[in-house]
Amino acid sequence: MTAHPLLMKCSIDELRVKLQDPASPLAPWWRHLLTLARQDPVWFSPYTVLAAVATGDDAYRRLAHRNFMRFVELAAEGEISNDAQYHTHVTAAPLGRWAIFYDWIADLDLLTKPEDAALRQAMLDHAYVFALQHLQSRVKSFDNQIFSNAFAAAAVGYVLGVKRGDSALGRQLFSTGLMWLQELIGRLPAGGYSPEGSTYHEQVVLPLTVLGASLIEEVTGQPVFERGLPPLNRPVDLLLETSCRMIGPAGLLPAWDAYGYQAASIKSGLACLARRSRNPNPLAIVRELGMWYRTAHPAWEIDDRLWTLVWWPADLAIPDHAEFPPWLVPEIAGSLQSRERKTRLFQYWDECGGVPSSGRSQVDPNAVTLEAFDSPILLDGAGGPNREVLPLPVDAIAAYIGERTIESVQEYIFSCWRQRPPREKAAEMAMNGSVGMANALVFDNEGWYV
Repeated sequence: MTAHPLLMKCSIDELRVKLQDPASPLAPWWRHLLTLARQDPVWFSPYTVLAAVATGDDAYRRLAHRNFMRFVELAAEGEISNDAQYHTHVTAAPLGRWAIFYDWIADLDLLTKPEDAALRQAMLDHAYVFALQHLQSRVKSFDNQIFSNAFAAAAVGYVLGVKRGDSALGRQLFSTGLMWLQELIGRLPAGGYSPEGSTYHEQVVLPLTVLGASLIEEVTGQPVFERGLPPLNRPVDLLLETSCRMIGPAGLLPAWDAYGYQAASIKSGLACLARRSRNPNPLAIVRELGMWYRTAHPAWEIDDRLWTLVWWPADLAIPDHAEFPPWLVPEIAGSLQSRERKTRLFQYWDECGGVPSSGRSQVDPNAVTLEAFDSPILLDGAGGPNREVLPLPVDAIAAYIGERTIESVQEYIFSCWRQRPPREKAAEMAMNGSVGMANALVFDNEGWYV
Protein backbone atom coordinates (compact mmCIF):
# COMPACT_ATOMS: atom_id res chain seq x y z
CA MET A 1 0.00 0.00 0.00
CA THR A 2 1.09 3.61 -0.43
CA ALA A 3 0.48 6.69 1.71
CA HIS A 4 0.56 8.85 -1.40
CA PRO A 5 -2.50 9.71 -3.48
CA LEU A 6 -3.13 6.83 -5.85
CA LEU A 7 -0.67 6.66 -8.80
CA MET A 8 0.74 10.12 -7.95
CA LYS A 9 4.04 8.59 -6.79
CA CYS A 10 4.55 11.50 -4.38
CA SER A 11 2.64 13.44 -1.73
CA ILE A 12 0.46 16.41 -2.58
CA ASP A 13 2.91 18.68 -0.77
CA GLU A 14 5.77 17.34 -2.89
CA LEU A 15 3.70 17.81 -6.03
CA ARG A 16 2.98 21.42 -5.11
CA VAL A 17 6.64 22.18 -4.53
CA LYS A 18 7.57 20.69 -7.91
CA LEU A 19 4.89 22.47 -9.92
CA GLN A 20 5.07 25.87 -8.22
CA ASP A 21 8.84 26.30 -8.47
CA PRO A 22 9.29 29.30 -10.84
CA ALA A 23 12.84 28.21 -11.67
CA SER A 24 11.79 24.71 -12.74
CA PRO A 25 11.91 23.74 -16.42
CA LEU A 26 8.30 22.64 -15.85
CA ALA A 27 7.19 26.20 -15.01
CA PRO A 28 6.10 27.28 -18.53
CA TRP A 29 4.31 23.98 -19.08
CA TRP A 30 2.52 24.29 -15.75
CA ARG A 31 1.37 27.83 -16.67
CA HIS A 32 0.17 26.48 -20.02
CA LEU A 33 -1.85 23.72 -18.34
CA LEU A 34 -3.45 26.23 -15.95
CA THR A 35 -4.39 28.45 -18.90
CA LEU A 36 -6.05 25.55 -20.71
CA ALA A 37 -7.91 24.57 -17.53
CA ARG A 38 -9.37 28.08 -17.31
CA GLN A 39 -10.10 28.58 -21.01
CA ASP A 40 -11.82 25.25 -21.71
CA PRO A 41 -12.56 23.52 -18.40
CA VAL A 42 -14.83 20.87 -19.92
CA TRP A 43 -12.55 19.59 -22.68
CA PHE A 44 -9.49 19.88 -20.43
CA SER A 45 -11.42 18.66 -17.39
CA PRO A 46 -8.55 16.56 -15.93
CA TYR A 47 -6.43 19.72 -15.84
CA THR A 48 -8.96 21.37 -13.53
CA VAL A 49 -8.47 18.54 -11.04
CA LEU A 50 -4.67 18.84 -11.05
CA ALA A 51 -4.95 22.64 -10.79
CA ALA A 52 -7.30 22.37 -7.81
CA VAL A 53 -5.07 19.82 -6.05
CA ALA A 54 -1.79 21.64 -6.69
CA THR A 55 -2.91 25.24 -6.07
CA GLY A 56 -5.89 25.01 -3.72
CA ASP A 57 -7.24 28.07 -5.55
CA ASP A 58 -11.01 28.49 -5.22
CA ALA A 59 -11.42 29.19 -8.94
CA TYR A 60 -9.87 25.84 -9.88
CA ARG A 61 -11.72 24.06 -7.08
CA ARG A 62 -15.02 25.30 -8.52
CA LEU A 63 -14.07 24.09 -12.00
CA ALA A 64 -13.02 20.67 -10.69
CA HIS A 65 -16.18 20.40 -8.61
CA ARG A 66 -18.27 21.16 -11.68
CA ASN A 67 -16.55 18.43 -13.69
CA PHE A 68 -17.08 15.78 -11.02
CA MET A 69 -20.74 16.76 -10.81
CA ARG A 70 -21.12 16.56 -14.60
CA PHE A 71 -20.47 12.84 -14.23
CA VAL A 72 -23.46 12.60 -11.90
CA GLU A 73 -25.76 14.93 -13.81
CA LEU A 74 -25.08 13.32 -17.20
CA ALA A 75 -24.94 9.71 -15.98
CA ALA A 76 -28.29 8.67 -17.47
CA GLU A 77 -27.49 10.36 -20.78
CA GLY A 78 -24.06 8.75 -20.85
CA GLU A 79 -25.47 5.26 -20.30
CA ILE A 80 -27.51 5.41 -23.51
CA SER A 81 -24.76 7.01 -25.58
CA ASN A 82 -23.39 5.13 -28.57
CA ASP A 83 -20.00 5.00 -26.89
CA ALA A 84 -21.27 3.31 -23.74
CA GLN A 85 -23.59 0.97 -25.60
CA TYR A 86 -21.37 -0.11 -28.49
CA HIS A 87 -17.84 1.08 -27.69
CA THR A 88 -17.69 0.55 -23.97
CA HIS A 89 -13.92 0.71 -23.60
CA VAL A 90 -13.87 4.38 -24.62
CA THR A 91 -15.97 5.27 -21.55
CA ALA A 92 -14.38 2.70 -19.24
CA ALA A 93 -10.78 3.88 -19.59
CA PRO A 94 -11.61 7.50 -18.64
CA LEU A 95 -13.80 6.28 -15.77
CA GLY A 96 -10.80 4.51 -14.26
CA ARG A 97 -8.79 7.73 -14.31
CA TRP A 98 -11.61 9.73 -12.71
CA ALA A 99 -11.71 7.19 -9.91
CA ILE A 100 -8.02 7.94 -9.37
CA PHE A 101 -8.72 11.69 -9.48
CA TYR A 102 -11.46 11.19 -6.90
CA ASP A 103 -8.87 9.69 -4.57
CA TRP A 104 -6.76 12.84 -5.02
CA ILE A 105 -9.56 15.21 -3.96
CA ALA A 106 -11.25 13.00 -1.37
CA ASP A 107 -9.59 14.81 1.55
CA LEU A 108 -9.87 18.33 0.11
CA ASP A 109 -13.54 19.00 1.07
CA LEU A 110 -14.42 19.58 -2.57
CA LEU A 111 -17.78 17.75 -2.39
CA THR A 112 -20.65 17.84 0.05
CA LYS A 113 -21.73 14.54 1.59
CA PRO A 114 -24.76 14.16 -0.73
CA GLU A 115 -22.60 15.03 -3.76
CA ASP A 116 -19.94 12.57 -2.66
CA ALA A 117 -22.50 9.78 -2.24
CA ALA A 118 -24.04 10.52 -5.65
CA LEU A 119 -20.66 10.49 -7.38
CA ARG A 120 -19.67 7.21 -5.75
CA GLN A 121 -22.93 5.59 -6.84
CA ALA A 122 -22.61 6.86 -10.40
CA MET A 123 -19.09 5.51 -10.71
CA LEU A 124 -20.00 2.13 -9.24
CA ASP A 125 -23.05 1.86 -11.51
CA HIS A 126 -21.14 2.60 -14.69
CA ALA A 127 -18.27 0.29 -13.78
CA TYR A 128 -20.66 -2.55 -12.99
CA VAL A 129 -23.10 -2.16 -15.89
CA PHE A 130 -20.50 -1.57 -18.59
CA ALA A 131 -16.88 -2.32 -17.66
CA LEU A 132 -17.48 -5.47 -15.61
CA GLN A 133 -20.04 -7.08 -17.93
CA HIS A 134 -17.94 -6.53 -21.04
CA LEU A 135 -14.80 -7.62 -19.26
CA GLN A 136 -16.27 -10.94 -18.16
CA SER A 137 -17.55 -11.72 -21.65
CA ARG A 138 -14.15 -11.55 -23.38
CA VAL A 139 -11.59 -14.25 -24.08
CA LYS A 140 -8.22 -13.84 -22.39
CA SER A 141 -5.82 -12.04 -24.71
CA PHE A 142 -3.63 -8.92 -24.68
CA ASP A 143 -6.13 -6.40 -26.02
CA ASN A 144 -6.60 -2.68 -25.41
CA GLN A 145 -10.39 -2.97 -25.03
CA ILE A 146 -10.05 -5.63 -22.34
CA PHE A 147 -7.37 -3.49 -20.69
CA SER A 148 -9.73 -0.50 -20.59
CA ASN A 149 -12.50 -2.41 -18.86
CA ALA A 150 -10.12 -4.17 -16.47
CA PHE A 151 -8.50 -0.90 -15.43
CA ALA A 152 -11.87 0.77 -14.89
CA ALA A 153 -13.21 -2.10 -12.77
CA ALA A 154 -10.02 -2.37 -10.71
CA ALA A 155 -9.58 1.38 -10.15
CA VAL A 156 -13.21 2.15 -9.28
CA GLY A 157 -13.41 -0.97 -7.14
CA TYR A 158 -10.20 -0.30 -5.23
CA VAL A 159 -10.97 3.33 -4.52
CA LEU A 160 -14.61 2.83 -3.49
CA GLY A 161 -14.41 -0.69 -2.08
CA VAL A 162 -11.04 -0.64 -0.30
CA LYS A 163 -9.16 2.65 0.05
CA ARG A 164 -12.00 5.17 0.31
CA GLY A 165 -14.97 2.98 1.17
CA ASP A 166 -16.26 -0.50 1.90
CA SER A 167 -18.71 -1.06 -0.96
CA ALA A 168 -19.28 -4.78 -1.52
CA LEU A 169 -19.80 -4.07 -5.21
CA GLY A 170 -16.56 -2.11 -5.20
CA ARG A 171 -14.68 -5.08 -3.76
CA GLN A 172 -16.18 -7.34 -6.44
CA LEU A 173 -15.11 -4.89 -9.15
CA PHE A 174 -11.63 -4.65 -7.67
CA SER A 175 -11.18 -8.41 -7.36
CA THR A 176 -12.28 -9.12 -10.93
CA GLY A 177 -10.55 -6.12 -12.49
CA LEU A 178 -7.27 -6.81 -10.72
CA MET A 179 -7.32 -10.46 -11.80
CA TRP A 180 -7.76 -9.40 -15.41
CA LEU A 181 -5.06 -6.72 -15.18
CA GLN A 182 -2.63 -9.32 -13.87
CA GLU A 183 -3.64 -11.69 -16.65
CA LEU A 184 -2.99 -8.98 -19.26
CA ILE A 185 0.40 -7.99 -17.85
CA GLY A 186 1.32 -11.67 -17.87
CA ARG A 187 0.61 -11.73 -21.61
CA LEU A 188 2.71 -8.68 -22.56
CA PRO A 189 3.70 -9.20 -26.22
CA ALA A 190 7.22 -9.96 -27.42
CA GLY A 191 9.56 -6.99 -27.52
CA GLY A 192 7.14 -4.87 -25.51
CA TYR A 193 5.24 -3.97 -28.69
CA SER A 194 1.50 -4.36 -29.18
CA PRO A 195 0.87 -5.78 -32.67
CA GLU A 196 -1.63 -3.04 -33.47
CA GLY A 197 0.72 -0.60 -35.21
CA SER A 198 2.71 2.23 -33.70
CA THR A 199 -0.20 4.70 -33.50
CA TYR A 200 -2.44 2.54 -31.35
CA HIS A 201 0.57 1.32 -29.39
CA GLU A 202 1.49 4.88 -28.39
CA GLN A 203 -1.99 6.36 -28.06
CA VAL A 204 -3.83 3.50 -26.35
CA VAL A 205 -1.75 0.48 -25.32
CA LEU A 206 1.11 2.43 -23.73
CA PRO A 207 -1.00 4.63 -21.40
CA LEU A 208 -3.34 1.81 -20.40
CA THR A 209 -0.46 -0.55 -19.64
CA VAL A 210 1.42 2.04 -17.58
CA LEU A 211 -1.68 2.99 -15.60
CA GLY A 212 -2.69 -0.64 -15.07
CA ALA A 213 0.81 -1.74 -14.09
CA SER A 214 1.15 1.21 -11.71
CA LEU A 215 -2.11 0.26 -10.04
CA ILE A 216 -1.00 -3.37 -9.65
CA GLU A 217 2.30 -2.32 -8.08
CA GLU A 218 0.70 0.10 -5.63
CA VAL A 219 -2.08 -2.16 -4.39
CA THR A 220 -0.25 -5.53 -4.40
CA GLY A 221 3.46 -4.72 -4.21
CA GLN A 222 4.17 -6.94 -7.23
CA PRO A 223 7.15 -5.42 -9.14
CA VAL A 224 5.56 -5.76 -12.56
CA PHE A 225 7.60 -2.99 -14.19
CA GLU A 226 10.81 -4.82 -13.31
CA ARG A 227 9.77 -8.46 -13.48
CA GLY A 228 6.42 -8.78 -15.24
CA LEU A 229 4.01 -11.54 -14.30
CA PRO A 230 3.56 -15.21 -15.27
CA PRO A 231 3.27 -16.88 -17.64
CA LEU A 232 5.58 -14.77 -19.85
CA ASN A 233 7.25 -12.65 -17.14
CA ARG A 234 8.02 -9.79 -19.53
CA PRO A 235 8.72 -6.58 -17.58
CA VAL A 236 6.57 -3.54 -18.28
CA ASP A 237 9.82 -1.54 -18.44
CA LEU A 238 10.37 -3.29 -21.78
CA LEU A 239 7.21 -1.70 -23.15
CA LEU A 240 8.35 1.74 -21.92
CA GLU A 241 11.76 1.29 -23.55
CA THR A 242 10.32 0.08 -26.87
CA SER A 243 7.84 2.96 -26.91
CA CYS A 244 10.71 5.42 -26.47
CA ARG A 245 12.75 3.77 -29.24
CA MET A 246 9.83 4.16 -31.65
CA ILE A 247 10.28 7.95 -31.60
CA GLY A 248 12.71 8.94 -34.34
CA PRO A 249 14.99 11.99 -34.59
CA ALA A 250 12.31 13.84 -36.60
CA GLY A 251 9.72 13.17 -33.89
CA LEU A 252 7.81 10.67 -36.02
CA LEU A 253 6.47 7.27 -35.11
CA PRO A 254 7.26 4.54 -37.64
CA ALA A 255 4.58 4.12 -40.29
CA TRP A 256 3.69 0.72 -38.91
CA ASP A 257 -0.02 0.74 -39.70
CA ALA A 258 -2.85 2.14 -41.77
CA TYR A 259 -2.55 5.50 -40.00
CA GLY A 260 0.77 6.09 -41.76
CA TYR A 261 3.30 8.45 -40.23
CA GLN A 262 2.24 10.16 -36.99
CA ALA A 263 4.02 12.71 -34.84
CA ALA A 264 4.84 11.23 -31.43
CA SER A 265 2.70 13.00 -28.85
CA ILE A 266 2.48 10.86 -25.68
CA LYS A 267 4.82 12.38 -23.12
CA SER A 268 3.71 10.63 -19.93
CA GLY A 269 5.31 7.32 -20.89
CA LEU A 270 8.64 9.10 -21.40
CA ALA A 271 8.33 10.79 -18.01
CA CYS A 272 7.57 7.43 -16.40
CA LEU A 273 10.54 5.80 -18.15
CA ALA A 274 12.91 8.55 -16.99
CA ARG A 275 11.58 8.30 -13.46
CA ARG A 276 12.08 4.56 -13.34
CA SER A 277 15.40 4.28 -15.20
CA ARG A 278 16.95 7.50 -13.83
CA ASN A 279 17.98 8.19 -17.42
CA PRO A 280 17.17 11.81 -18.40
CA ASN A 281 17.28 11.18 -22.16
CA PRO A 282 13.50 10.57 -22.46
CA LEU A 283 12.97 14.00 -20.88
CA ALA A 284 15.36 15.53 -23.40
CA ILE A 285 13.33 13.93 -26.20
CA VAL A 286 10.16 15.63 -24.93
CA ARG A 287 11.87 19.02 -24.81
CA GLU A 288 13.90 18.81 -28.02
CA LEU A 289 10.96 17.66 -30.14
CA GLY A 290 8.52 20.17 -28.64
CA MET A 291 6.20 17.35 -27.61
CA TRP A 292 4.56 19.26 -24.75
CA TYR A 293 2.53 21.38 -27.16
CA ARG A 294 1.20 18.39 -29.13
CA THR A 295 -2.25 17.76 -27.71
CA ALA A 296 -2.81 14.07 -27.06
CA HIS A 297 -5.94 12.11 -26.16
CA PRO A 298 -4.50 8.84 -24.80
CA ALA A 299 -7.00 6.04 -24.32
CA TRP A 300 -9.92 8.46 -24.72
CA GLU A 301 -9.07 11.04 -22.05
CA ILE A 302 -7.20 14.33 -22.36
CA ASP A 303 -4.80 13.67 -19.46
CA ASP A 304 -1.37 13.03 -21.02
CA ARG A 305 0.01 16.42 -19.91
CA LEU A 306 -1.36 15.80 -16.40
CA TRP A 307 0.50 12.52 -15.95
CA THR A 308 3.62 14.00 -17.57
CA LEU A 309 3.83 16.69 -14.89
CA VAL A 310 2.89 14.36 -12.06
CA TRP A 311 5.48 11.71 -12.97
CA TRP A 312 8.24 14.05 -14.19
CA PRO A 313 11.39 13.44 -12.05
CA ALA A 314 12.30 17.02 -11.19
CA ASP A 315 15.63 16.01 -9.66
CA LEU A 316 17.03 14.85 -13.03
CA ALA A 317 18.99 17.43 -15.01
CA ILE A 318 17.90 17.47 -18.67
CA PRO A 319 20.74 17.16 -21.20
CA ASP A 320 21.17 19.89 -23.80
CA HIS A 321 20.50 17.42 -26.61
CA ALA A 322 18.51 14.22 -26.89
CA GLU A 323 20.22 11.05 -28.08
CA PHE A 324 18.75 8.76 -30.72
CA PRO A 325 21.10 5.76 -30.84
CA PRO A 326 20.56 2.89 -33.29
CA TRP A 327 18.70 -0.03 -31.80
CA LEU A 328 17.52 -3.55 -32.40
CA VAL A 329 14.76 -5.53 -30.69
CA PRO A 330 15.13 -9.02 -32.20
CA GLU A 331 11.45 -9.93 -31.99
CA ILE A 332 10.06 -6.87 -33.75
CA ALA A 333 12.24 -4.23 -35.41
CA GLY A 334 15.45 -2.27 -35.69
CA SER A 335 16.55 1.23 -36.65
CA LEU A 336 19.61 3.07 -37.96
CA GLN A 337 19.28 6.78 -37.27
CA SER A 338 21.11 10.11 -37.12
CA ARG A 339 20.07 12.99 -34.89
CA GLU A 340 22.05 15.58 -36.88
CA ARG A 341 20.25 14.83 -40.16
CA LYS A 342 17.02 13.70 -38.53
CA THR A 343 17.33 10.56 -40.60
CA ARG A 344 16.04 7.10 -39.78
CA LEU A 345 16.09 3.84 -41.71
CA PHE A 346 13.57 1.56 -40.01
CA GLN A 347 12.88 -2.10 -40.66
CA TYR A 348 10.31 -4.25 -38.91
CA TRP A 349 9.54 -7.93 -39.04
CA ASP A 350 7.03 -8.33 -36.21
CA GLU A 351 4.21 -10.82 -36.12
CA CYS A 352 1.74 -8.42 -37.67
CA GLY A 353 -1.95 -8.03 -37.08
CA GLY A 354 -4.92 -7.73 -39.41
CA VAL A 355 -8.63 -7.74 -38.60
CA PRO A 356 -8.99 -11.21 -37.03
CA SER A 357 -6.14 -10.66 -34.57
CA SER A 358 -6.06 -6.95 -33.78
CA GLY A 359 -8.74 -4.96 -35.56
CA ARG A 360 -6.19 -2.99 -37.55
CA SER A 361 -6.88 -3.64 -41.21
CA GLN A 362 -3.34 -2.99 -42.37
CA VAL A 363 -0.41 -3.66 -40.09
CA ASP A 364 2.23 -4.56 -42.59
CA PRO A 365 4.98 -7.19 -42.22
CA ASN A 366 8.63 -6.94 -43.22
CA ALA A 367 8.67 -3.33 -44.33
CA VAL A 368 11.46 -0.78 -44.67
CA THR A 369 10.78 2.93 -44.21
CA LEU A 370 13.06 5.95 -44.50
CA GLU A 371 12.78 9.44 -43.02
CA ALA A 372 15.22 12.27 -43.71
CA PHE A 373 15.29 15.96 -42.81
CA ASP A 374 11.89 15.78 -41.08
CA SER A 375 10.24 14.21 -44.13
CA PRO A 376 9.04 10.67 -44.94
CA ILE A 377 10.90 9.32 -47.98
CA LEU A 378 9.73 5.70 -48.20
CA LEU A 379 6.11 5.30 -47.15
CA ASP A 380 4.23 2.36 -45.74
CA GLY A 381 0.97 1.55 -44.04
CA ALA A 382 -1.46 2.91 -46.61
CA GLY A 383 -2.62 2.17 -50.12
CA GLY A 384 -2.68 -1.01 -52.14
CA PRO A 385 -1.98 -2.22 -55.65
CA ASN A 386 -4.39 -1.82 -58.52
CA ARG A 387 -6.33 -5.10 -58.62
CA GLU A 388 -6.55 -4.91 -62.40
CA VAL A 389 -2.75 -5.18 -62.41
CA LEU A 390 -2.42 -7.65 -59.51
CA PRO A 391 -5.70 -9.58 -59.11
CA LEU A 392 -6.37 -10.91 -55.65
CA PRO A 393 -6.43 -14.75 -55.69
CA VAL A 394 -9.28 -15.16 -53.22
CA ASP A 395 -9.47 -18.95 -53.52
CA ALA A 396 -5.77 -19.31 -52.69
CA ILE A 397 -6.22 -17.08 -49.65
CA ALA A 398 -9.31 -19.01 -48.54
CA ALA A 399 -7.39 -22.28 -48.81
CA TYR A 400 -4.69 -20.79 -46.58
CA ILE A 401 -6.76 -19.09 -43.87
CA GLY A 402 -10.06 -20.97 -44.16
CA GLU A 403 -13.38 -19.85 -45.58
CA ARG A 404 -14.78 -19.40 -42.09
CA THR A 405 -12.22 -16.66 -41.35
CA ILE A 406 -13.43 -14.70 -44.36
CA GLU A 407 -17.03 -15.13 -43.26
CA SER A 408 -16.18 -13.97 -39.73
CA VAL A 409 -14.71 -10.74 -41.11
CA GLN A 410 -17.91 -10.14 -43.11
CA GLU A 411 -19.99 -10.74 -39.99
CA TYR A 412 -17.79 -8.45 -37.90
CA ILE A 413 -18.05 -5.57 -40.38
CA PHE A 414 -21.82 -6.06 -40.67
CA SER A 415 -22.28 -6.04 -36.88
CA CYS A 416 -20.40 -2.73 -36.64
CA TRP A 417 -21.52 -0.84 -39.73
CA ARG A 418 -24.45 -2.80 -41.21
CA GLN A 419 -22.52 -3.35 -44.42
CA ARG A 420 -21.27 -6.72 -45.59
CA PRO A 421 -18.04 -6.47 -47.59
CA PRO A 422 -17.72 -8.66 -50.69
CA ARG A 423 -15.73 -11.88 -50.40
CA GLU A 424 -12.66 -10.39 -52.10
CA LYS A 425 -12.52 -7.40 -49.75
CA ALA A 426 -13.08 -9.59 -46.68
CA ALA A 427 -10.27 -11.91 -47.80
CA GLU A 428 -7.94 -8.94 -48.17
CA MET A 429 -8.84 -7.69 -44.68
CA ALA A 430 -8.50 -11.15 -43.17
CA MET A 431 -4.86 -11.55 -44.13
CA ASN A 432 -2.34 -11.00 -41.35
CA GLY A 433 -0.85 -7.87 -42.84
CA SER A 434 -1.15 -6.59 -46.37
CA VAL A 435 2.02 -5.94 -48.30
CA GLY A 436 0.15 -3.66 -50.66
CA MET A 437 2.33 -0.74 -51.65
CA ALA A 438 4.78 -1.34 -48.78
CA ASN A 439 8.53 -1.39 -49.17
CA ALA A 440 8.37 -5.05 -48.28
CA LEU A 441 10.80 -7.94 -48.29
CA VAL A 442 9.17 -11.09 -49.67
CA PHE A 443 11.36 -14.18 -49.95
CA ASP A 444 9.06 -17.09 -50.76
CA ASN A 445 7.59 -15.97 -54.09
CA GLU A 446 4.02 -16.12 -52.78
CA GLY A 447 2.38 -13.53 -55.02
CA TRP A 448 -0.95 -13.65 -53.22
CA TYR A 449 0.52 -11.75 -50.24
CA VAL A 450 -0.34 -8.56 -52.09
